[in-house]
Amino acid sequence: MIFFVIFGSVYGYFNFIKEPVYTSSSQLFLNENSADSTGNNNGLRDTLFLMSTYSSILESPEIMDAAISKNHITMTKQEVLNNLTKKAGTESVIMKLSYDAKSPEDARNFLETLTQLYIQRFPDYFKNISIKIIESPELGKLKSNEREYILAMLVATFFILMNITIQIIRDHTIKSRKQLLDRGVICLGEVIHISKRDLFEWRREGRRTGYGKKKES
Repeated sequence: MIFFVIFGSVYGYFNFIKEPVYTSSSQLFLNENSADSTGNNNGLRDTLFLMSTYSSILESPEIMDAAISKNHITMTKQEVLNNLTKKAGTESVIMKLSYDAKSPEDARNFLETLTQLYIQRFPDYFKNISIKIIESPELGKLKSNEREYILAMLVATFFILMNITIQIIRDHTIKSRKQLLDRGVICLGEVIHISKRDLFEWRREGRRTGYGKKKES
């Protein structure tokens, strides 16, 4: 029951309450134009080391602010950056970009503008690097909520296990004088709730000291 309540709530929120989010993506290939006299392209190695720097140029005012202005985006620059994902590491000269927006057109248009501005302005920073678009931005696709669903399932499972644990503990709680006597424990006065662990410790102590044993006739 708990599982269905939690999972149903998460499913209902993302499918009927929260506004849909669309994602558009693109890929850029960056490479240095020079090669040494032996024919070895050392530019590739240098490009790999600087991929993080190249991706940071996207956030420069000449590129990011211009893209925001051209698309008439009313969000702040930080909000736009939060919707932008950049993947550029030291193992590939391909930069992957994706942008989230509330409509498929907005996602594509902004990423398309950003990509073109990046290619135009990049030579101002690095003149010997060429950039080629290997995946152009397309209409944004509805963003999947699989991660949120998995998280909801894990949370629901956690609460179910907690509930089972509580029920097990309750089932092994001493609630009456008769329960103590049935287990060979001498009881004087009122009976308080005793956990199974406490009862085990008491019985072990009783066996060690001989307390509570019946006298032999």
